Amino acid sequence: MPLHPSHFETCRAIEEQLIAGIILRPGDFYAVADALDASDFIHQPMADAWQAFQAMARDGVEFHRESVMLSELRKRGVFDKIGGDVGFADLVTKTVPGHIVYHSEQVAEWAERRRVLLALEWGVSEASSLAFDPDSVVSNAQQRLLKAKSIGGEDVQHLGDLMGDYLETLEDARANRRTAAVVRTGFREIDTALSGGIPLGSYAILAARPSIGKSALAMDIAQNAAANGDQTLFVSLEMSNQQIGQRQFVKNADMRISEMQNASYTDADCLRMLKACSEAKQLPLYVWQAAGISMARIESRLRAEVAKRCVRLVIVDYLGLIRGSSPHQKIYERVTQISGELARVSKQLNVALLVLCQLGRAAEGEEPSINMLRDSGAIEQDADIVMLLHRESRDAQEAAVLLEKQRNGKVGRFSLKFDGKRFSDAFRDAETFHGDF
Repeated sequence: MPLHPSHFETCRAIEEQLIAGIILRPGDFYAVADALDASDFIHQPMADAWQAFQAMARDGVEFHRESVMLSELRKRGVFDKIGGDVGFADLVTKTVPGHIVYHSEQVAEWAERRRVLLALEWGVSEASSLAFDPDSVVSNAQQRLLKAKSIGGEDVQHLGDLMGDYLETLEDARANRRTAAVVRTGFREIDTALSGGIPLGSYAILAARPSIGKSALAMDIAQNAAANGDQTLFVSLEMSNQQIGQRQFVKNADMRISEMQNASYTDADCLRMLKACSEAKQLPLYVWQAAGISMARIESRLRAEVAKRCVRLVIVDYLGLIRGSSPHQKIYERVTQISGELARVSKQLNVALLVLCQLGRAAEGEEPSINMLRDSGAIEQDADIVMLLHRESRDAQEAAVLLEKQRNGKVGRFSLKFDGKRFSDAFRDAETFHGDF
């Protein structure tokens, strides 16, 4: 099955824009450093350039000026391969810097298409034999397709090496006086029950009925984690940037939404909002407004943010709005697939992944349970932690967080206060009602 003729032209153009973009804005390389390998490139000079970038990073070369990049490429014998001065000038005229992540995603996507095509071609070739074994061909083809999708099990590590790597992480954290393997939520009883916070590499669920406050609690957790020094990314599929900004001014500047929408606020109000802006800028908290995106797009962005900012906590608001891989998928199939991918990504990227989701109508007005998670039982199965938020009514100040599942610990019920803007500890003793999950 030969590649379509336009495949080569399209891939070459994308690869050239990626390489030229990195040369023009070298610091952008760190956002995509781990997203690609030289084998993902179809045009050899661009593959050589990518290998040179990786070698420069390993050698400690600072990616900060175009002149440094060009000097290093010349030193490593790559500059002439990409066309020398004339070729570089041509690349630059075709490139608009600032789109590195997008171009790297496109390079990866086209490379994946080629790997899938090769896997299918192998399957067709094997099945052309007169007496092929269907089970063997199907099994081998599945393995090749999984490897083509980069979700195989190639990351095999010796147990002793694994333990040694973890010890290095612990020692680094101890030297820097921070918690190594968890991200604190900032709520005392929850953190205590979770042995310090949400573990890195875990997939946690926070679920509630609509308008009970799960987005508000999630943003409180995000701000608490950021205030503790943890790089945090809040992925909003539901609220716009303007809505998020409004909520923050309501919470942190004592504003009313009507005053902002009608522009009826005073100079004193404006000063409070400026102060809130200044305080927010001190926190390593980033927001990605991402309505209508797919799980593949989320994974790509998370990989870039982990490489660029060393993100430790990711909050996704919310699972039900993530677009499936096919418009023809049933809701159950879509949620099942997405939940499994979220669990995988949390472990591959070693981030604390807190995903919001909705409870079914059965939870309306009564204390919820884990079997009320909406749309798929796979969420309960895949998640390492499941927390349910409950308030008796939308006006209630008393709130409860039910820790219904914790893969490595106990479950329990904890009380919080909600003043209409933010959640806070109620400073009551947690009632632990089950043993290890």
